[in-house]
Amino acid sequence: GYEDNAGGHGFLLQGGVYTKIDYPGAQSSSAQGVNDKGQIVGVAEPVGYLFDMNNQSFTTIQYPGALYTYPVAINNAGAIAGYFQRTNLIYQGFELVNLDFTEIIPPGSNDTFVNGISAAGNLVGYAYINNNYSNFSFRQGKSRTITIPSATEPFVLGTDPAGTALVGYYEPFSATGFVYRNRVFQALSFPGSIVTVATGVNAKGDVVGYFLDRSDVTHGFLWTASAGVPEHTQSK
Repeated sequence: GYEDNAGGHGFLLQGGVYTKIDYPGAQSSSAQGVNDKGQIVGVAEPVGYLFDMNNQSFTTIQYPGALYTYPVAINNAGAIAGYFQRTNLIYQGFELVNLDFTEIIPPGSNDTFVNGISAAGNLVGYAYINNNYSNFSFRQGKSRTITIPSATEPFVLGTDPAGTALVGYYEPFSATGFVYRNRVFQALSFPGSIVTVATGVNAKGDVVGYFLDRSDVTHGFLWTASAGVPEHTQSK
């Protein structure tokens, strides 16, 4: 998403053309994830939404009883991944399939953030477990820990359709983006930035995300795997 004097907006960039996506009646909204069928999920606090580019329709997504709902990823089957905030301020992950919510609760977790979903429905994210954040994958009721070599304090924010690539950022000093594909780790730091965060990756291994420049201005970027060079993107 991006912000202007009128508030926050979601957008789709396709073929060099920007399309603004605003949830009806919201002062601010953002687009978070898209699939190959033109379905987009996003956030217009306190609710989330599903936007279908084909018929230009919005569907509200709201976890029952939640303060806030954040859908952030959708696969080609239409399964949606995200998280919500309970009334006790605890965050909990969810999967939404055919209007049916399923809570995602890794064993021993408190706050849980589900950030990505593969074509086969494998969920990825991170959770606060035993006083530390830990990355996990979740499939058919079973959770396993994700370990990413070469990254100190990593946070997984997305996966590709095949489930073979992960993106996110790692710390502890200044956030640096990464893509971890087929057990090969690649750090991503936009030239001249002080923070780089990778949020999504497609089947070709191309990565999108955002970075903070030295003037504290946030920009989007596209990192093309074949070129290995981050490209600055800016909404118009």
